[in-house]
Amino acid sequence: MSKDELIKDPVRSGISAVKEGHVYDFGKDSSWLYTGTIANGQMIDDVLKSVFQ
Repeated sequence: MSKDELIKDPVRSGISAVKEGHVYDFGKDSSWLYTGTIANGQMIDDVLKSVFQ
């Protein structure tokens, strides 16, 4: 599901994070598609960059 579809979904649109614009899109090449110690660290870094930019 794309970010735009997620935001428009009536169930998800009621979530406070969605209402406040705190939905972040990570591309298919993102580390979210992988598991393991290094990938998990990268996921945390990606989230922190998105939240604190």
